[in-house]
Amino acid sequence: MRVALFSSVTLLMFALAGCGEPRQIGDVYVQGSVTSYNYYGEARYKPEAGKNRIYLLFDPKTVAAFAAGSNELPLSKTLIGVGPNKETMMIEQVKDPAQSLIITRRLITTFNQHNNATVKVP
Repeated sequence: MRVALFSSVTLLMFALAGCGEPRQIGDVYVQGSVTSYNYYGEARYKPEAGKNRIYLLFDPKTVAAFAAGSNELPLSKTLIGVGPNKETMMIEQVKDPAQSLIITRRLITTFNQHNNATVKVP
């Protein structure tokens, strides 16, 4: 089973690295290439009860996990009710606060462009 899972993730990673054009990988919208600074993933999740969530991702490994059905982020910033329809937005982060701020701004800006939205950039 581990071999099959590893093979699937490996193939998915090669698919992610392949091109910079916007594409769907499972339920995740992806644009940019793995080797570039502009990599962006967007996943939407609707729990059984409660409001929808929007996940903004920058790490190809996290995108691969989301495409495989996960909805867990190692580090994240939660913005409650700021989405276009008052969704909660979960933004993937890193340990360095300065880098996290840069990542947050880039992901929200890309989200706004992709969805014609006006989420405020912190």
